[in-house]
Amino acid sequence: MNARGYASCNCYLLVEDDEALLLDTGFGIHKDQMLSQIGSLIGPDTSLSIMVLRLNDFLSVGNALPIARRFPVKRLFATIKNAAAALDFESTSQEEAEANAERFPIELITGNEWVEIGRSKRPVKFNQSPLRLINTRWVYDPASKTLFTSDMFAHSWSESIEPQWSIDPSADETTEDDVRRFLLSTRYWWLEGARTDELRRGIDAIFEAHDIENIAPGYGKLLRGRQTVERHYRMLDTVLRQLDRSQTPPVYIPHDKQYYPSKEVQRVRGKVYHGYNSAFVVCGNDASCLIETGAPKDFAVVHAHLRSLLDGGQRPPLKHLFLTHQETPHAGSLGRLLQLYPDMNLHGDVSDYHLAFPQFADRLRPMVAGDSLDLGNRRLTTLDSVIRDLRTTLWLFDERERVLFPGDGLAYSHFHEQGHCGLLAEEAQDLDLKDVSAVYAERALFWTKFTDMNVYIEEFERVVDALDVRLLAPTHGLPVGDIERTMPKVMEGLLFGAEAEMTAQGDLAQGASRCEAFARFAFGDIEVFQIFEGSVSRELDAAFFANVPAETVEAVLQANGFPPGRIPNSYTVTIARIGGSLIMFDAGLGEHGRPNSGQLLANMKAAGLDPSGLSAIVVTHFHPDHIFGLMTANDGQVYPDLPIYVPAAEYDFWTRSDAIPRQRQALADRIRRTLPQWSNIVRYESDAEILSGLTAIASHGHSAGHTSVLLSSGTAQICVTGDVTNIPPFNMHNPQWHLAADDDPQKAAATRQQMLDWAASDGVICTGYHWGMPGIGRVVRRAAGYDLEALDFSVIDAAGSALMLVFQPERMIFMVFGVAVGLVIGLIPGIGGLTGFALLIPFTYTMDPIAALGMLLGMQAVTTTSDTLPAVLIGVPGTSSAQALVLDGHELAKKGEAARALAAGYTSSLMGGVFGAFLLAFTIPFIRPFVLAIGTPELFAITTLALAMVAALSGNAPLRGVAIACFGILISMIGIDAQTAQRRWTGSFVYLWDGVPIMPLMLGLFALPELCELAIARKPLADNVKFDPKKGRSQGIRDALTHWFLVVRSSILGVVCGAIPGFSGAVVDWMAYGHAARTEKGASETFTKGDIRGVIAPEAAANAINSGSLGTTLVFGVPGSAAMAILIGAMLVHGIVPGPDMMTTNLDITYSMVWSMMVANIFGTLACITLSVYFARIATLRYTLLLPAILVVVYI
Repeated sequence: MNARGYASCNCYLLVEDDEALLLDTGFGIHKDQMLSQIGSLIGPDTSLSIMVLRLNDFLSVGNALPIARRFPVKRLFATIKNAAAALDFESTSQEEAEANAERFPIELITGNEWVEIGRSKRPVKFNQSPLRLINTRWVYDPASKTLFTSDMFAHSWSESIEPQWSIDPSADETTEDDVRRFLLSTRYWWLEGARTDELRRGIDAIFEAHDIENIAPGYGKLLRGRQTVERHYRMLDTVLRQLDRSQTPPVYIPHDKQYYPSKEVQRVRGKVYHGYNSAFVVCGNDASCLIETGAPKDFAVVHAHLRSLLDGGQRPPLKHLFLTHQETPHAGSLGRLLQLYPDMNLHGDVSDYHLAFPQFADRLRPMVAGDSLDLGNRRLTTLDSVIRDLRTTLWLFDERERVLFPGDGLAYSHFHEQGHCGLLAEEAQDLDLKDVSAVYAERALFWTKFTDMNVYIEEFERVVDALDVRLLAPTHGLPVGDIERTMPKVMEGLLFGAEAEMTAQGDLAQGASRCEAFARFAFGDIEVFQIFEGSVSRELDAAFFANVPAETVEAVLQANGFPPGRIPNSYTVTIARIGGSLIMFDAGLGEHGRPNSGQLLANMKAAGLDPSGLSAIVVTHFHPDHIFGLMTANDGQVYPDLPIYVPAAEYDFWTRSDAIPRQRQALADRIRRTLPQWSNIVRYESDAEILSGLTAIASHGHSAGHTSVLLSSGTAQICVTGDVTNIPPFNMHNPQWHLAADDDPQKAAATRQQMLDWAASDGVICTGYHWGMPGIGRVVRRAAGYDLEALDFSVIDAAGSALMLVFQPERMIFMVFGVAVGLVIGLIPGIGGLTGFALLIPFTYTMDPIAALGMLLGMQAVTTTSDTLPAVLIGVPGTSSAQALVLDGHELAKKGEAARALAAGYTSSLMGGVFGAFLLAFTIPFIRPFVLAIGTPELFAITTLALAMVAALSGNAPLRGVAIACFGILISMIGIDAQTAQRRWTGSFVYLWDGVPIMPLMLGLFALPELCELAIARKPLADNVKFDPKKGRSQGIRDALTHWFLVVRSSILGVVCGAIPGFSGAVVDWMAYGHAARTEKGASETFTKGDIRGVIAPEAAANAINSGSLGTTLVFGVPGSAAMAILIGAMLVHGIVPGPDMMTTNLDITYSMVWSMMVANIFGTLACITLSVYFARIATLRYTLLLPAILVVVYI
């Protein structure tokens, strides 16, 4: 019983007729029960497979050897080759150890893998646990829909011993507080203030990938039923979210905070890595103390050293054994040593040792921080542990010699090839302590990459200084004598280790955008999407390339900026829109590779691609990372309604051949029970047309029937190469390197040479599945091989491709719809483009990016065109950009020239919009320095210019005009200051916190006087005037064309001002009006009295401003206006990030947006000009009809 109560210790047996799978073997105290229960469930001829979910945990490994003696063990699933040694707690000689190891045939698992049990081939999935302290596996059984979670979801304990061992949903009283207390009081104390978002994503991926009805933890009650599982899953997710660093600041968690030398030989980076596992003997006058016992396999070494030190009576007898914590690398020889030394007692936090070694329960001596062991003239005192894995860890301090035994703290290692074996840290002059301690942190201290290690390092340093420590003796490292020089390097490694692991998972391709969801390219009328499906990062070993030393591969990794000793391997799925069809090439790992992969469907959505819109899938070959995404966990189909085209040679080999390599047999078995049963499989031959525009190219070698696909349309050609090469710095630079994954290395190398030579000679654009994002480029020759050259689109190419994409029929339909919405919005005073964005954005989430952005920009572009109508006819600006237009436009309407004013306004709006779009298209590469140079002084100067324009428009009373403008500035200051959050002149009115709204103010200034005048006059707007709308329309068009130079000047003003963030149309239209009033001949006498030039100038500028603000938005990601800020949000939804990439990788998208604005202006203006003769008739309606309609439109 612990502080909370009782919990069952659970092991599980999955039984088939001829084979059973045992998950964990139980504590030693339960040996008889385990043997009895297994014997009652399987027959004597049933073979037994074993999977220990936590190799260093006594619950997992405690009874493995007794079980293997009783039942025939077919295989032990393990992640390391010598796993059997970790299960042996009994052997006292090398012969016994070897005999015991032979009882466990090892079957290695390296990732998230499926295995099959029995003749029925019952599938079971082994997953790396997304939340763990030490290396842990979760297991999913589709047959029972059960997820076995080891020490997670173990938070349902009991206050008393009771027979019930599963949760009844109707009586489930578990709360989020229970989950939180369990996590922080047990193995997961480090979660408080950690980066838990990544952990949550990993857990989410497991639950999304599998159909889970039950959760079976290693401790505590089973969770039965979907409702219970969902509830506990949500509680865990909520607690993790609350513990995240964004919600909870990182803090150092002390040991007592409660919430209600053998060497391990491994290979890292292709080199032999020696990880220390040390034990220490401290001798006093009266007694000796052994600190740690080593791993189970270390017993012979530890025992031999003890005999050499203690036999002969020259040193005091061994009476004390201290263990820093209960893990097999520290306590693996415990039982045998207690048996050999009957006077020795075990000290430390011994709360659970009676479960693993019940026969020695009377020799357990519990200690807490501050307790001491007296060896005579020497005292050993326990301390709270600082850097640890188990919460129950204690450290030991030798007060006389000032030696600290920190267990897993301050751990480091070395590489054998560097000649550091047996040397202390200070003796190995060229030992990179930062690097080797980072390796240990990466492999053994999983938690360090999620929490803020600085607070733990600071506490470690404080303890060392306070105790005046002179020697550090870590369990996983040799003693450190020069603490001042050595300790900072090891501590730096703890920080670096977390970064190295995260970098290894993220840095997937040199020069690529790391982990971007998708990239898109246009080649003529072929549109290519590169979709990031996932990635893995594996350790470099000698087998990765069969004919190349690991040291050479390591040199290539370092030369190309990859994380040392890690092989980055990403998956990029190509999807192409060609000839009206949307074709996907390969399908990734799907749910079978999560959490590291399986992102295809989500990233397709981010790219605006709906999987239901696919026309077909073309498979290059049958390796798991290319076809498992076609299959569900139960071998069903993910895409049952799509034709799946597969290479005939590949299909025949995997479904019929007897020459399947042994390591590929499980893959072949799965292929044979799926693909031949699917009716939508279509075989295609090499060098033949698969579909229109798709030709198969035989590229055998990587697999028996591996096939590349050439896409052709007009002069555009793109080759989907599949796995002809791995990442470019490897066997693209070196085509003769034999990749371990090549089924026929010799043939693969010859094919690789031939394909690369052809692609380089013909300049073919190629995609590669493992090239990293964006995974596309041109193959070029280099001295010893080939290289991948990033695509460098010319401006003309990008502009041309974008224009073709915009004019595709389905995209034109959406743009025209956006134009229609924009026209309606512009007609209604007070609404504006922001409302249009709010209306349309929800419809764009599932659209492709070009269509979505075209629709939004189409709406925005014409809002400033149709807003002319209310400004001219009723004297009320449709938007804030049409204020200046009222002065002369409405006067013209009163004279019966409404059609002329409307036509002139629409035509100048068209000219301004088109000119602005062209200006933006040609100046995008040059505007960066100009916009970056705009600072506070420049903005002040421009504001002063605007005030000067007001004075210029004030006729004979400039001071009066400036005074009124300054009064307007004072009114604009009402509200909460954006920088200081101080309330200015808001009084007690919360309504004013956001400032004085512009639209109500504008309607009051413009609409109310006009309505009063109309009511007082009691006559139509245009009365007693000759009315000829068709003639007026023609005259208005001629006016705009006649004053083309004014249009150009105003358009340039609009583009330049629009490029300055914060400048709105409400300012620019007045600046354009003022510019025309000061520069046009005779304007001082005719402006504000019905001068057509007073319509042309502000309309041209108001429409051109959209191009300027769009340019700033795209180039810098800084919105030029409020509407552009919303547009950025829409772009991010589709995975398009404004910034430098818009000038390079996404240049075609940039130009598609420019062309969308231009085309929308043309459509919108033509519609408005056509209807202007009908709109103009509104000016002749009786006031009794017009006045109520205007009141409804303006004020309701």
